[in-house]
Amino acid sequence: MKKIVHIIGDLSIGGTERALSSLLINLPDKQLKNYVISLSGNGYFSHEIKKAGIEVYELNFTTNLNLVKNILKLIFTIHKIRPDILQGWMYHSNLIVSIVKFTFIRKPKVFWNIRQSLYSLQFEKKSTIYVIKILKFLSRFPDKIIFNSEIAKNHHGEFGYNTSKALVIFNGFDTNYWKFDAVKRTKIRSDYHITENDLLLGYVGRYHSVKNVELLLEVIAELSPDYPFLKAMFIGKDLVQENENFEILLNSTANNHILLLGNKSDIPGYLSAFDCFCLCSNSEAFPNVLAEAMSCNLYCISTKVGDVPLILDDLGDIIPPGDKERLKNAIIFWIENHISLEENGHRGRERIKNCFPINKNAADYASIYLS
Repeated sequence: MKKIVHIIGDLSIGGTERALSSLLINLPDKQLKNYVISLSGNGYFSHEIKKAGIEVYELNFTTNLNLVKNILKLIFTIHKIRPDILQGWMYHSNLIVSIVKFTFIRKPKVFWNIRQSLYSLQFEKKSTIYVIKILKFLSRFPDKIIFNSEIAKNHHGEFGYNTSKALVIFNGFDTNYWKFDAVKRTKIRSDYHITENDLLLGYVGRYHSVKNVELLLEVIAELSPDYPFLKAMFIGKDLVQENENFEILLNSTANNHILLLGNKSDIPGYLSAFDCFCLCSNSEAFPNVLAEAMSCNLYCISTKVGDVPLILDDLGDIIPPGDKERLKNAIIFWIENHISLEENGHRGRERIKNCFPINKNAADYASIYLS
C-alpha cells in the first residue's frame, strides 16, 4: 500500500481546501493510504476529512513563536509516517515537501500541486512572490507537477518553470452535493427578506484584491436606482459590513440592495437562493465556485480568466477583466432576459456533470499516485 502525505497551509473554507477534501473522500483505490498535515491548525474541512477515516495532523505555523519546534514536529511527523509520496498543495507547501525530501535516506517522491494562474505578481504578498521565484529554480526536481488548469500550466511555463513533468488534472465536482434545493432557497430568501419578485445576484469567494469585488459592488450601486428589485449577496471570508474597503460603497444608495454575509457553510443552499452568479476576478486558474454555481442551475457571468471559457462555454456571459461597462451591460442583459436564460443554467449543470465529474478527478489522481 502506498502512503501519501498531503501538506497544505490550512483547512479553512477555500477552493484548494475543498478540492483536497473532495479528492480524499472520493479516491477510489484501496492501495492508497492518505494522511494530511495542516500547517495552520484545524479548519472547516478538518472534520470532513477525519470523518472519511483519514488522519489529519494539525500544526501551528500561524506565528513565528516556536517556529523551530514546529519545523521539527513537522519533520518528525512525516518520518513517523514514512510516506512513498509527499504531495504539496500550493506554493509554500510545495517548497516544504521539496526540502523535507532531503531529510530521508530512502527519499519519497515529491509531487507539487499548483492551482493558480500567473497573469501578474502584483496581487501576491512579497513572501509568496519569493516562494514562486524559488520554486521556478526547483521545478526540475519534483517527480510530478499537477496543475488544475491549462492556463496555469502555460503561465508557469512562460514564467520559467520546468513543465516537462507537468500534467493537468481538472477539478471535479460531486453534483449530488452541488445541486439546487428549493426548500433551502425559500428559507434563505425569507431569512433575508428577499421575495420571489426580487432578482438576487450572488458572489461566493474570499475578499482579496485579485477578486475585484469592489467593481461588482460599484456596478450594483449604479444599477440599483433603475432596478430597485435587484439585490446582491456576497459570501466569503472578510466579505462583511465591517470591511473598511466597502465603507464608501455601503454609504451609497445601494446599501439596502447589498448583503455582505461573511463565511457560510451551506454554500449549495446559498447558491440555490441566487438567481445569477457573478465572478469578476482579475486572475483565476480553474475557479471551483463557477462550476459549483453551474451545478446548482445558475446562469453565470464571469470574467475571461483561467479556464473559464472551457468551464462556461457558451452558456453564460464572459467579459474582459476590469471592464466596468461590460460587466454592467452583462448584468442588465441578464435582468432583462432572466426567464429565458434559466435554460442556460440547467444546461450548465449537465455540462459540469458530464465534463468535470469528481470520480474522473479522483481516478486521475489515483492513476499517477500508483504509477
